[in-house]
Parts: sequence; C-alpha cells; structure tokens
Amino acid sequence: MSTNTQDLDAIQQRVTAIASAANPSAVFRLLLDGSRVGAPRATVFLVRHGQLRGWGSRGYTADAAARLRTISIERGDNWLGAALVEEADDELVRGPADSGPDFGQPASVETRGFPVRVRSKTLAVLVVERSADEPSLVPAILKMLTSVACLRLELDLAWRKFRAAREAAAPARVQAATPAVEAPRSPDPEEKATSETSLEPVENSDPADPAADARRNAARTFAKLVATDIRLYNEEAVMLGRQHRDLARRLGEDLERGRDSFRRRFPDLGDEGMTLLQEAYVQVLAAGDPSLFTPGPA
Repeated sequence: MSTNTQDLDAIQQRVTAIASAANPSAVFRLLLDGSRVGAPRATVFLVRHGQLRGWGSRGYTADAAARLRTISIERGDNWLGAALVEEADDELVRGPADSGPDFGQPASVETRGFPVRVRSKTLAVLVVERSADEPSLVPAILKMLTSVACLRLELDLAWRKFRAAREAAAPARVQAATPAVEAPRSPDPEEKATSETSLEPVENSDPADPAADARRNAARTFAKLVATDIRLYNEEAVMLGRQHRDLARRLGEDLERGRDSFRRRFPDLGDEGMTLLQEAYVQVLAAGDPSLFTPGPA
C-alpha cells in the first residue's frame, strides 16, 4: 500500500479524531475506523475480567461481526492471548501454526495484533488481517494509530484521577476558606439563651454540609464512570435492552458487579449511594427512562 498525499491527509484526520475522542468507547470506535487506512479489515477485542472479548469490527459481514462479539480468549489460549501478558510485544503476529480467533471471516494470509495499553496494562487489542487478494497491511500506520489511542486513554485516566482527587480535597478547601472563629467569651445570660436556642437546630438540620456535598459529588462521578464502563463493554446488550425494555435482565451480572464496586468505594453512603448509582444507570444505560429497568407484563 503506497503512501501518497491523499493517504497522509487521511491518516492525519484519523489521528486527530482519535486524539479528540470524548470517551473510551469513542476511542475504540475511531481506532477501528482509522485502521482501514492501513488494513482492509479490523476488529477490536476489549479486556474484560481477564479475558479478551470481541467488541467491534470493520470490513466483515454482519454474521461474522455478530459471531465476533461472542468470542472470549483466555491468557495463553492462542497467539492473541499473549496480549494479556504485561511484557508482551507491541505487535503480535499470527504464525502459520497459530489458531484463532476465527468467527467466520475469509481465510487470512496475514494477521497482526496491536495491544492498546495504559501504564503497561492491556485494555484492548486491535487485530487486523487481509486475504491473499487484498492490499498488504501497513504496520507503521497501525502502530501510530494505536499509540495515539493509548495516549488518549492515558489522558482520560489522568483526568479522571485528577477530578476525583479534586473532589476529595473539596472539604479541605472549604475548611481552609472558612473564616477563623473568634476566641470564646462568656456571653451575658440573654446572649447565652439566644445561642443555645439557635445553634443546635442549625447544626442538626442545615443541609449545606460542604464535606457531605463533596462526598456526594464524588459518588455521582464514580457512579457515572461505573455506568459508562458497563455501556462500553456491553453496547449491543444495551441497545437490545432498550429495544426490548429488559436492561435489568440483559445486564444483571454487570449491574450487580457495579453495585459491589460502588459499595466498596462509598460504604458510608448506604441506600443514598445506591440511589445515586441507579440514577447513573438510568441516565447512561437507559437514556433517562427508568422503566427500561422494570420487567414488563408476562
């Protein structure tokens, strides 16, 4: 595959799109789109619970694309499973004796995998292939696009951590900004009576508690991240769940795992925390329609 001015313009557009992606799901989708500059067909496998799972593809029939999403690869299962090893190469090549992943695609004469890593942890693998009558793969382009995806995901992770740290530090900032309290003095009887009748209700009922508000805001942010993660790994199930109004059934295991993760992170919020998480589920997974989580009539 030659690289002319038109190709360079296309590559630049793909790089810019990936670098500007709004979220991890968009990063992987744009990486798939961009890979077509250097390969006739491409798939993305996401790491989920220690496995590689088929997520999306470009250049395949609808049947093959559907079967791809049913594939799970364990570490060491085949040449692609090596991507789950931290010290794996930045480019994996399927050898003549290697098997998989096979999901009904045309016979391939060249297949390569490019792990998408953040801080040495593999999050996904871009897999590209070609048949004998198709143009050669261009590894240099595919490596560059994968590198941009890694940088964009690392920036997203850094921003999430910064935002969480900022919200966690909010109570300290509020406390530091609070004016110093005057040294106590002995009020006269009238002042004492006034203070005792006014201070106690304020302490017990004032909802403007900066520390509590910051904690809730951090919980809302985390809840949205949990819901977004579920959507990222279950895009088809989310789409079908909305269509058939049975999100709770289709996503049950992931929803409960999200609740467990939230409880570990915010055990002090109890039922209020579960309400915040459910609100995030409704917003992110059900597009704001809570009835999509409610089973319909039998």
